[in-house]
Amino acid sequence: MKQFEQKQERILTREEVLSLISKHAEQFTVTDERRDEAGVYYLETQTPEVADKPGHYTSYIYQRKGKFERNAVSRTTTLEAIYYADGRHVEGDIISELDPDTNEWVEQ
Repeated sequence: MKQFEQKQERILTREEVLSLISKHAEQFTVTDERRDEAGVYYLETQTPEVADKPGHYTSYIYQRKGKFERNAVSRTTTLEAIYYADGRHVEGDIISELDPDTNEWVEQ
């Protein structure tokens, strides 16, 4: 019986996460960041408000695969965009997911 080795998913550094987000947003501010012994597992950013539309902005959220504090579980490593209008969440999409076999980002 042949045993299969599960490839270790690469853990991104903070700089790599910020670089990934910068491919989708020119300007943003980090609004939340959570770390464990391996590094960043959650990082949330917010873009500036749209000039002529107060309360319209986008949050980008990086979530690493794994089990974290408060029993939070993420089955995949993703980058998600959350869209706000008038300060309220109106839509969200996973825009990129880390392929565990190739350790490459796949645009959704």
